[in-house]
Amino acid sequence: MAWREERVHVRFNRPFVTEVLNLKSHYAARGVTENVSQEGAFVKTKDWRAFQVNDQMMVTFFLPPTHPSQEPVVGLRGTATVTRIDRQNEGIAVK
Repeated sequence: MAWREERVHVRFNRPFVTEVLNLKSHYAARGVTENVSQEGAFVKTKDWRAFQVNDQMMVTFFLPPTHPSQEPVVGLRGTATVTRIDRQNEGIAVK
């Protein structure tokens, strides 16, 4: 049987420093994205054990400047839900 990609949106392998905040426990952790898409991301973090599937999160992606006159870092923030805990790759998938 042939393997079939089930993702709706294309994933980009791009490392962005990321902060994830559990909205219930207020636990915050830093990590780096392994990939991002229009609908989700995989965040590698040393603190992956602190999260559970269905945790509601505030996620901030820190983008590097694109022009010398730009602020050093721009943060994009939004809410997300943890969809998967990946023990082997030490990270969390959020949507």
